[in-house]
Amino acid sequence: MIGGKQMNTDNLAKAKREITLIDYIPGKKIKAGTNIFRVNPCPVCGGKDHFTIYPDKNTYSSFNGCCKGGTIIDYLIEIEKLEKNQAIQRVLEMAGYDSNFKNERKVIHMKTMEKPISNTVESNIDIDLTQSLYNHYIKNNDEDRRYFFNRGLSSEVIEKYNLVVADPREVLQDNIGLLPKLPNINFYEYILPIWENDKVVSLIGRRNDSKSIDNSKTFNLKGVPQKIFNLDLLKSTKQIIFITEAIFDTLSIESLGNYNSISLNSVVMANRFLEAVKANLKTCIDKTFVLCGDNDKAGEDLNRKLKEGLNKLQIDTKILSLNNFKDVNEFLLSDKESLKDNISIIIESITNKESGFDYLANFFEDDIKKLSSYQLKSTGFRNLDTCLNGGLYAGLYVVGGVSSLGKTTFIHQMADNVAKQGNKVIFFSLEQSKMELISKSLSRETFKTDHKEALTAKKIMYGTITNTLRESITNYLEPSKNIKILEGNFDTTVKTIRKYIENHISMNEDNPLVIVDYLQIIQSIDFKMSDKQKIDTTVTELKRISRDYNIPLIVISSLNRDSYLNPISFESFKESGGIEYTADIVLGLQYRNISIIADEKNKTKQRSLLKEEALKEPREIELVCLKQRNGTQIFNCTYDFNPQFNFFNETSKGVF
Repeated sequence: MIGGKQMNTDNLAKAKREITLIDYIPGKKIKAGTNIFRVNPCPVCGGKDHFTIYPDKNTYSSFNGCCKGGTIIDYLIEIEKLEKNQAIQRVLEMAGYDSNFKNERKVIHMKTMEKPISNTVESNIDIDLTQSLYNHYIKNNDEDRRYFFNRGLSSEVIEKYNLVVADPREVLQDNIGLLPKLPNINFYEYILPIWENDKVVSLIGRRNDSKSIDNSKTFNLKGVPQKIFNLDLLKSTKQIIFITEAIFDTLSIESLGNYNSISLNSVVMANRFLEAVKANLKTCIDKTFVLCGDNDKAGEDLNRKLKEGLNKLQIDTKILSLNNFKDVNEFLLSDKESLKDNISIIIESITNKESGFDYLANFFEDDIKKLSSYQLKSTGFRNLDTCLNGGLYAGLYVVGGVSSLGKTTFIHQMADNVAKQGNKVIFFSLEQSKMELISKSLSRETFKTDHKEALTAKKIMYGTITNTLRESITNYLEPSKNIKILEGNFDTTVKTIRKYIENHISMNEDNPLVIVDYLQIIQSIDFKMSDKQKIDTTVTELKRISRDYNIPLIVISSLNRDSYLNPISFESFKESGGIEYTADIVLGLQYRNISIIADEKNKTKQRSLLKEEALKEPREIELVCLKQRNGTQIFNCTYDFNPQFNFFNETSKGVF
């Protein structure tokens, strides 16, 4: 049932044959066999060489599983997100059949879908309704136009588009075959013309609900493909264009002032609109399209689809807030001033790009939601969590320490702690192998299970098997599922790191903890850079990665030789200018008694004291904060470090 009456199934069967997928679906068609065509790009995922059309059956499918496949009805439901009744009605209308009544139609020979990116109809009939519309327009008076005024439209807009109130049979008396055979066709008296190249090439009839409520609210011309309203604006010099679903929404926006708007006339026209933009890219590249889909799921999907499609073409987009109203026209009728305010905010943000106003109006709230959506990850060290205000949050962390002090072990233990909470971890190990890191984890587990039976990582790697190790392996199996260890090499750059993170997030939809060990091994993206330029550029790019993907990213850094005998400072970091100013948090590991060592004037005695610290079991280690952008600036946490079994044990609550 459609429109409350029984649909004629013969008409639907005919329509499904006549509206061919090969003509309807946009994109380049490449012959791949007898009656087999590939469509590039894929209208579903944008990929290549897998979306397939079979013209003899008028069906489609995809080899990579991005869609289920089927008929033109299935395409409208699956790809263009129509309800089943909407899809059926759409196919019937495109074929020129009434969706409610059996009818015979006059055949008009047109290649209705030959060029989906254009509004032009290739036909042996030159449709020009301009004079007829104008003749009826001048016959109308303000009372005749009361309906348009009641919809909030201005007299200037009514005149601009020659909106007409008339019997459609009179308007189309010279092209009567274009009218669908509806018993109440005379009540579709609100005529919305579609202009192209300064002439009326089609129209939409809107029903006068006070006279009839039978059939659909609107009709399209029979045998003429549905057209996009105001598509000529793509070729214009207009810089800001509003995109709506329905013509009345477009007319509502233009009634508020000197604004320009395009109406798709249906969410199913999104692909055709994007193809038209692509065909007119030279004139569209500098435009900003303001998306005004209805305030429902279909409208949200439309806005998202258009935004993604336009952004791929590097065209700016904004989304107009409709507050709680269904669509633009309802917004206009209910709260005109608020609609004007929302449009003014959009215009201001476009004309003042990069300003604080633009950020507050369009990005600030989204960034707040983005940050607040991130769940703090406990480091597994209570003293450090306390000093970090709850745990790891999104940002760039730099952790430094002299050689053999345990900086990799400390961060690796933290990674295991995070994984045990069920969180994902990506560990870029540019120096140590996966076998070494896994063996360290197991060594640590054996130490926690039974101090007396604990095994070193070296013994584990060389094949020592004990019951304690077997138990530790069992305990570590589950968290190990959450850690990805990527063995790097000397061609790893920030670009390869970014690409892997991007792919991981797109496939897993989570915010992993990312660890890079270590900074100085990451290769420069430009071999001509000095060491300082290389480090500064790398740190800046790592910061961007943490910001772009809303993740905590920890990079381990070595220190200069002066740091072996002195407390850690920003000067300790090799070529450290970029670290001090770019990182969100800078931490350093050092011996707890480093100040005593530094104060010793005798160099021989200094080195003797340093050796004593290194030989202690466990070693007494201090974690010092040099910078915390959004928290307590300076703190320290103390640990006992057992290097033999790769284990840090906290010994303080954290001191501020």
